[in-house]
Amino acid sequence: SNRIPRIVFATNCFTKEDVDFLIGKLKTLGLNFYSNAATSGFNKGKASGYVLISKTEDGTLFRFFKLIGLKCPEEIESCTTGSKGRGSIKHYFKNKWPAEDDWLRILSNTKGIGKIIKQKRTSLGISQGELAKRVGCGRNTIKRVERGVRFASVELLSKILNTIDLNPSELSGFSAERPLEKDLNTTNAIIG
Repeated sequence: SNRIPRIVFATNCFTKEDVDFLIGKLKTLGLNFYSNAATSGFNKGKASGYVLISKTEDGTLFRFFKLIGLKCPEEIESCTTGSKGRGSIKHYFKNKWPAEDDWLRILSNTKGIGKIIKQKRTSLGISQGELAKRVGCGRNTIKRVERGVRFASVELLSKILNTIDLNPSELSGFSAERPLEKDLNTTNAIIG
């Protein structure tokens, strides 16, 4: 599926004012969420508070995981996120973190990815035309992706990243505002 994953926080015990406050605090971190009234499967569909849902079209997912980590922190990986109903399977945080396919879907819809692609492409001395030829698309497509005029499909992004030798986990240290060399040093420090 090419559907972009989203983050959902259950805030069932929060008041509407608490939810609005939390949304405001998340915005100060550049993370955009909206609230939605939740219903309970245990309470015959009655209102049970709110859930916060991440926006998908503005790169919030990438910024969120860049902030908290591309891999689930060891301290919480074995913590349960809940289970529904008697005898149901428990769910753990470690299984809630994005897998590589998820990262491709997230990155395919992240603003600024085009600038990163351009930085890496030019550092390798590859022209837009050559990259387009290698990945099987038109030069204008690469130009538009790099300028942020259009998002790359998951399939195209995968081909581009493979061609310029970038994997999604390496992008955690990248920022479209900083030069690539600084980003590579940051990434090496993070990955160790």
